[in-house]
Amino acid sequence: MADATSIRHGTMGRRVMVKSNMFSLKLKKALNIHQYDEIKPDFVAENFSLPPNKPLEIMTRLQNREAGQFNPRGAFDGKKIFWSTVDLPFGPKAEFTIELNEQDPNRPRDNPNRVKVLLVKVAVIDNHMLRNVGAEDAVFNPRAMTALNMMNVLLRIAPASKWPHNARSFYTNHDKMDHQGLELWRGYFQSVRPIIGNNLAVNVDMSAGVMIPARARLIDLAMRYLGLRDARQLSDERNFQRLRSFLRHLAVEVDLPMHRGRFKKVVDIVRGGGAQTFTNKDGVEITVEQHFQQIHNVRTQFRDLPGIRVGRSDIFPIEFCLTGKAQLYRSKLSGEFTTKMLTFTSQRPEARLAQICNGWNDLEYHNSDYVLNAGMEISNTPAQVKARVLDPPGIGYTGDDVNMNRTPGSWNVLGKRFFKPANLEKWAVVSFAGEMANDGAIAAFVNTLGSVLVERAVGNPGPTIFQHPGRVEAALDEVAKRYPNAPGQRKTMILIILRENSPDAYDRIKMWGTSRQGYITSCVRWGKKMNNQYCNNLALKINGKMDGINSIPQDRCMKEFASLPTMVIGGDVSHPGPGDNSRPSIAALVASYDENACRYVADIRPQRSRVEIIQEMEAMTIKMLDNFVQKNGIPPKRIVYYRDGVSEGELPTVGDHEKEAIRAAIKSRYPAYGIPNPNPDELVGLTMIVVAKRHHVRFFPVDPRDLNQADRISQNCIAGSVVDHDVVHPGLKDFYLLSHAGIKGTSRPAHYIVLSHNNVFSKLRGQDGRPVTWNIDMLQGMSFALCHAYFPATRSVSIPAPKVCQLAKTHFANWIDDTSSVMSDKVPSYEDFVSNFHSVHPALRDSMYWL
Repeated sequence: MADATSIRHGTMGRRVMVKSNMFSLKLKKALNIHQYDEIKPDFVAENFSLPPNKPLEIMTRLQNREAGQFNPRGAFDGKKIFWSTVDLPFGPKAEFTIELNEQDPNRPRDNPNRVKVLLVKVAVIDNHMLRNVGAEDAVFNPRAMTALNMMNVLLRIAPASKWPHNARSFYTNHDKMDHQGLELWRGYFQSVRPIIGNNLAVNVDMSAGVMIPARARLIDLAMRYLGLRDARQLSDERNFQRLRSFLRHLAVEVDLPMHRGRFKKVVDIVRGGGAQTFTNKDGVEITVEQHFQQIHNVRTQFRDLPGIRVGRSDIFPIEFCLTGKAQLYRSKLSGEFTTKMLTFTSQRPEARLAQICNGWNDLEYHNSDYVLNAGMEISNTPAQVKARVLDPPGIGYTGDDVNMNRTPGSWNVLGKRFFKPANLEKWAVVSFAGEMANDGAIAAFVNTLGSVLVERAVGNPGPTIFQHPGRVEAALDEVAKRYPNAPGQRKTMILIILRENSPDAYDRIKMWGTSRQGYITSCVRWGKKMNNQYCNNLALKINGKMDGINSIPQDRCMKEFASLPTMVIGGDVSHPGPGDNSRPSIAALVASYDENACRYVADIRPQRSRVEIIQEMEAMTIKMLDNFVQKNGIPPKRIVYYRDGVSEGELPTVGDHEKEAIRAAIKSRYPAYGIPNPNPDELVGLTMIVVAKRHHVRFFPVDPRDLNQADRISQNCIAGSVVDHDVVHPGLKDFYLLSHAGIKGTSRPAHYIVLSHNNVFSKLRGQDGRPVTWNIDMLQGMSFALCHAYFPATRSVSIPAPKVCQLAKTHFANWIDDTSSVMSDKVPSYEDFVSNFHSVHPALRDSMYWL
């Protein structure tokens, strides 16, 4: 798939050594691994469904009961695949029956749930494949990927049997924090990775999970989470919807003699749980409240509070319910809780690495029977790897004013005039902060901002200030009447002052400006310090939104970039939260059109939920090509496509589809630009790079002398650190680039995987007639330089191309959040969301409105 054969190791920059959280894995035994597939439970009892966590429990119980046949014990992936280091004695196929309630001798056994398990031997992963998982030609080999999965399962079984876990992490209660009734637990992520030189390593990192505490009274937990003092408030409509979102899929236990020890999953909640009626076994219709009094001899205190529905129709009063074992909370977190979690998880690099290295007792690599039987030996010493530190680019302003930026990762705009200042012919200030911001305070803030804009060379005549305590849309409509956007004239900017916490107002403002009326809007929260520094940061956004350019990165890589008409594309797909399959995913594309790759246009479209491929990639690319030609008069001869958010397992599918879509766009559109019968492979140099941020590889300085003053404080590796040796993938052309300076916690490098780098570059000539140089050094240097072109900041950022998915929901009319559909239990469908999607207003299509 990848034609990036010439890409591997760069040479630019100062050579250093760094530590990583990768630990060498050696296979000390010659083994064949026997794989058993098609594990199919056959339910004997009617009306019975198997919860997601039950298969692992079933296989554990089966191996305990049949210890003579499963010796040594095998590894189960929790779904349907079972591996054994020996050929099991029952031959190619075996069937077993397990009673799910056999573990409790005191539980009634009149109607046990029995499960038949069928194991079928389907493959043998031989010793040669196990030892060559890290070979260059093993990438995307299904058998090699199966072997990796097996090794990962073997590593995780021991800790997962003791602690709450998800697919790749487990969480311990050694270090935790309480918040709103929930608990934050630290834990460990672990993953076996092939690395260069046909070697293997285990990537171990700190992780954190939000936990539901064990055996907590559900009514107390709900009140703490929702911030309520009176239990009766749980029945209020908004609280009821929030409670539904909070409790759904939770495992609970009914704290009554006949139910203790039986964990049930919450399917839904109902209003007035005690007043709900059903027909009992005698054919009499009674209420839930009456049933509990008659059968359990308990009276409900809160008959009107929500009831908990489990199974198909069973309803229990919330006051009798407890949480089960400590379990992961999987629903969406509030903004406040997310902030708390970020604070909890933030660790300085030396503390993070020390905690990783001190976690061997919890990881159990040295005493797990599964690991030892497989002959796996994991070093407890972090790998030291070769790295280079790239020189930071200069930051260019008006004329020949270039800040050579010798403090990697940051620079200062004070005393500088923007490279291309905008002209604010019309702008207004609208305050929705009410009594928090009086007229005098607002006037002083606007005066400071105006002075800063003048210092940065942004022309502005001074705005009109509006105080509006009323409805957002009506107030903005009134401003629009005073400042109409006439075709062909410069856009009007509206600066909006909000209270400290106004997410709903912010979303409505962005919908009004972006989709409905076509006005550039910029929101500020009055609780912040409205000083000169804040106004300078705000000026960066305003100038970028109003078609200006704050500064440009300047170095030899960007000079080479500008030698050829080049378009940088950034692509991303954002998905709805866990368990939400009705909302669409959002595909977004941005594309540059200037020689410095600083100005971008965007296209954002909904598509089917959780589809990672950008389904309309060809049409979106054509739109970007048309814009480039409109601005420059010629089509690009080079396209650099940075794709965010693709997992390694999705690389072949997503990469091939989207690369072919770009080629198809070139082939279908270039004739309209005066280029007949275009061959994309000979006409345009195409480089496609997947940029991943959601990974767990970290790097740590070895020698403090390699750091500058700022990085000595944060203890992070210096901005510009690049790793393309030792711990990179043997079959992918990849590298890690830490492009931003660390401030708090441990910096995460971006992982660049070069999927496509065609050979047309050797034939291309720049504007001066010289051959184009486009090797790994140029690619790494250009990627680092482009991280200095993000308008709202005077710090380099983690990825090269800007993202617009964060404003996705402001394109939907009547956006429905997790607690909405008040007065109705109807869950909005995909079609409901798409029918309410509004594209960007035509007046803003050429602007960077999303900054």
